[in-house]
Amino acid sequence: MRTTITSVQQGLIALGTCVQVSGVAISSVFPDGDDAVFDGGTRTPRPAFYLSEKNLTTTAPFSGIEVVSTLMTAPTAAIGDDLVVVGEYFENFNNSTLRLTPACGAVTRQGATTVPQPATLTLAQVGQSGGSPGCPVTGAAWVDGASAEAYEGVLVRVQGGTVSAGRDAFGVFEVASGSDKLQVSTSFGLSANPAIGGVVSALTGFGHFSFCRRKLRPRTDADVTITTGATCGAASRTNHLVITEVAVSPTPGEFVEVWNPTSAVISLTNVYVYNATFQAADGGTSCSYPLVVSGGACGTGFNDFNLRFPTGATIAPGEFQTIALTGAANYCGFFSCQSSRPTYEVAGLGQPDDPLVANMLGDFDNRASIFVAADGGSGLGLLTNTGEELVLYSWDGLASTVQDIDYLVWGTSTTYRTDKTGSPGYQPDTPLASQRPAVGSPTTSTSYQRVCTNEGSERRTGGNGLTGHDETSEDLDVTWLLQAPTPRAQTNGASP
Repeated sequence: MRTTITSVQQGLIALGTCVQVSGVAISSVFPDGDDAVFDGGTRTPRPAFYLSEKNLTTTAPFSGIEVVSTLMTAPTAAIGDDLVVVGEYFENFNNSTLRLTPACGAVTRQGATTVPQPATLTLAQVGQSGGSPGCPVTGAAWVDGASAEAYEGVLVRVQGGTVSAGRDAFGVFEVASGSDKLQVSTSFGLSANPAIGGVVSALTGFGHFSFCRRKLRPRTDADVTITTGATCGAASRTNHLVITEVAVSPTPGEFVEVWNPTSAVISLTNVYVYNATFQAADGGTSCSYPLVVSGGACGTGFNDFNLRFPTGATIAPGEFQTIALTGAANYCGFFSCQSSRPTYEVAGLGQPDDPLVANMLGDFDNRASIFVAADGGSGLGLLTNTGEELVLYSWDGLASTVQDIDYLVWGTSTTYRTDKTGSPGYQPDTPLASQRPAVGSPTTSTSYQRVCTNEGSERRTGGNGLTGHDETSEDLDVTWLLQAPTPRAQTNGASP
């Protein structure tokens, strides 16, 4: 029966059917230890390779499948081979394969063709949550990510997360992002053996399923990019409230997370969250948060804000709190709110006011053009993806100066950075050009997250911070990273 890989993977073909498919080899032949022959106590892995639909620029759901041979002679396949494969549709412990058998098995090379690039996904899409270490599963069952089954047999690129379990006797290690986990198999003979806590920049491999677990099978060591984590230095955790996560895309999912790393309850009554800085050099009148003392801090134009926490608000020791910048309803559309709504929301952007979520006070640009409910993230939003300043500061409404609490910038432009050097009442800040922004390009599946809870090499004396730090001196390119969002939870791999 002539069909497509996609039809087989979508379950449109009956199990056991002998099918003919065309595709491009997307791996070389390797010994599959999860599909083995047992003979007199000897376990011999069967030869296998991966096949993808042709004419794809990027891999797509259901577009790949594993081909496993039971023939005496192993098949020949190299990456880029244009192949016609005849095989029997088989489920090897729920992992879909085309099995080459004496009655139904042939691989014919027709030349060479272009190999598709891997689709970029998150652990939440292809991993699992919950579950039990036993197999068959005992206790709570593993719950697949939204796209896990669709990308079985497909080459994908996974970003975000940290190494949660080291390599075991079977050559498998585990990565996690929040409650989402994925095992990484070294089936292709990899030597990768990352340390627990290592930060995942990217993992490229084939979606796989065996022994009740979702796995990824990288082809080479080059497919595994895991850093040892940020070099945070020897300093202990910081002694004041900090920003720990900022999601800038998509527009409806924008949020800011703050964390209390201390052992005491902190009052938020005089605490502000600000993003309206710009310099006169950009063609306008300069504006920055220290001008709040004279009523000129801005916040009602240019898609920006100068928000204040509600009177009487506090944050408990060790607590994470989130601010949904386009309303709680939008936030809950991207993150599960069944057990954890955002702590605060910015109401007035055309979204319903959630009575269970406190409203942030202060000023913000509430023009209708900021957010369009059906735009899927293409609206302007309140945080600019390419670059912005975000500041936590304190002001009691009377003092002639403000106190910095935490300071985050991303992007390369200096027009949205602050330097209070020379201003009456302030200590020198780090010069604009010397400030080190968080790096990387955020996507709809990643957020900026603090990985160094001690603020790295930040200068701790002689600054304008609430506890004397120079908040503008933090090496944000080291202390922050991009990974899958973890709202109201510690960043994966954060230290110390």
